[in-house]
Amino acid sequence: MTTFGQDLKRERELRGISLKEIADFSKINLRFLRALEDNRLSILPGKFFTIGIIRTYAKYLGLEEETVLNQYYETIQPQEIKNKVKVSKKESMPEALKKKRKLISFSIFVIFILVILISLFFLLQKKKGSSLDLTSLPQPAITLMPEEMPPPIPEPRERVMKELHLKLIFHQETWIQVYADGKIKLDELMSSGQQAELMASDNLLINLRNAGGLTYYINNRQGKPFGKSGENINYIRINLDNFEKFLK
Repeated sequence: MTTFGQDLKRERELRGISLKEIADFSKINLRFLRALEDNRLSILPGKFFTIGIIRTYAKYLGLEEETVLNQYYETIQPQEIKNKVKVSKKESMPEALKKKRKLISFSIFVIFILVILISLFFLLQKKKGSSLDLTSLPQPAITLMPEEMPPPIPEPRERVMKELHLKLIFHQETWIQVYADGKIKLDELMSSGQQAELMASDNLLINLRNAGGLTYYINNRQGKPFGKSGENINYIRINLDNFEKFLK
């Protein structure tokens, strides 16, 4: 049974096209093209850059790009499913820890209030049993001392921003994939001078190859660089609560 890479190599040889010809046209390293045909996908520079290589390769040979990509996805699907399960477990842990901390804080607050109420009850009972005519005396207001005051209940942070507007300006060839609210909106190898704009109502997930090859703006405010030129960065998460951390 032939592999994904062997199928591509056969199509290329049937057309009488050399790997060097594709490399010269696309500026893709010849070593990566050989690895693709040898089905050594693990040495390619990340999944998202690999997709760009496959698109360029298929386009040059005159093949249907989406058909070739579907064959590639079928090849890597078992590993992708395994990785998604690992990421899901990793992301669920902080959320469970937050809920646990909130529950503990609320329990402490309730216990504190109960202690104060019980103390006040016994104090009033003791005063009622006194021989003094308390009705003839001015009743002082009960004031809690600072050390007895219950801790303030943290108010939920209001989201001033109702959506995220992401503008991308590319200065170098950069492979980028962007998910907006869980749906993929951009999956391209972008060239210098190209721009893209995306909207999200809650969150963005960005994967990059050549993180220093672009400038970006979030809600019309310039962002800090994601990384250096040539650096590959995955799982950049931007949402309504943390987007200001990415701004200059």
